[in-house]
Amino acid sequence: MKEKIKMTEKVLKKPQLFALMIIPVVWLIETTIMAPGLGLMTQTFPDATNFQINMAFSIPYITSIIFSALTSKLSKTIDKKVLVVLGLFIYGITAMLPAFAGSLNQILIMRLITGIGVGLVLPMPNVYIDEYFAGPKRKTMLGWANAVAHIANICATLVAGALIVMSWRYSFFAFGIVIVIAIIELVLLPKFPPSQQLAQAAAAADPSTKEKLPKFIWALAAFMTLVMAFFAIGAVSISEFMIGYKIGIVAIIGVVGIFPSVGNIAGSLLSKKISGVLKGWHPFVACVSFAIGFAIYFTANSVAAICIAVIFVGFGTGLLVPYLLEATASICSERTMVLGFGIVTACIHLGVFLFPYIEQLFAVVGNNNELRFTMLVSTVFMIVAALLCLIVVKKTADARKKEKAA
Repeated sequence: MKEKIKMTEKVLKKPQLFALMIIPVVWLIETTIMAPGLGLMTQTFPDATNFQINMAFSIPYITSIIFSALTSKLSKTIDKKVLVVLGLFIYGITAMLPAFAGSLNQILIMRLITGIGVGLVLPMPNVYIDEYFAGPKRKTMLGWANAVAHIANICATLVAGALIVMSWRYSFFAFGIVIVIAIIELVLLPKFPPSQQLAQAAAAADPSTKEKLPKFIWALAAFMTLVMAFFAIGAVSISEFMIGYKIGIVAIIGVVGIFPSVGNIAGSLLSKKISGVLKGWHPFVACVSFAIGFAIYFTANSVAAICIAVIFVGFGTGLLVPYLLEATASICSERTMVLGFGIVTACIHLGVFLFPYIEQLFAVVGNNNELRFTMLVSTVFMIVAALLCLIVVKKTADARKKEKAA
């Protein structure tokens, strides 16, 4: 415990802090940049099935999830800065190569490799933040990291939308920002070598007494998966919802698509303050925000209503992501920290990857393919989640009272 306290007393210089806080820029843009070009790709590759086109969109998540979890083992022998820089270069180079692809299979291969780079980078900002910050400062920085990811998501949407006018291939050049960030990290990011003390202790330890990952980490991972899946249901359904129900005009779909990230940024930046005021009620309030958003979505007949709905959905997400990352940092020891963050942050992408299947499950169980029905089921699900959070809060409060009484 003393070693942990000593490590949190390290100080980042401003250029190093800048280098750290721009890494989350790359968290979500691997699909954001590509999404606008999916329709045009079907014209270039007319023999491709819808499944293949959708796989080109989602396939990076497969390898990013795997390698995000693997970073724990890699970081035991490799400097974490090396993993960040290597991951960013793999990410940036392979993400731009589809611009020159002659077939959809080539794009799929490149996108699969892109996921490796994404996975190597995904947990690292949280690991660095835990290394250099503690307590309220750590909560603040985790909130900022999530906010940066969604600010970048908005910018990527606008840039990709501008490039797509020339060609869907041109949109891939927007990934050049990843190479720029890789160079910045190479120059400014502080080294973070494996702890020799931990390595020696692990080597000398009896395997039977080896420290295990807290079991509660799997609950946090499951919660993160659901949070991101339902965020994706709200955010990705905007275009289909507006076109299917003839709400607004096609030209403003891109603008409306920004509002989930606006809500997410607001929630992320306010997460620390709200957590301090609400204490254990934080998840309950976030789930209520989700429920309100989906309820408005279900009844929406105007662009304004959709914007308000996705802001509430985004706000709930923004409240929960930093909260879950902070909870991960709180329950993991130094030995299990990288693995814990690797698992929980991998679930950010796992949730987005699974959301179409969750939507399909709703449709099959309810025998209804209507998007409004999906929003109704999502509303009910979030109300139930809020009630479960309420029960947990009450039981926790009762337990604390009994401890004080004893």
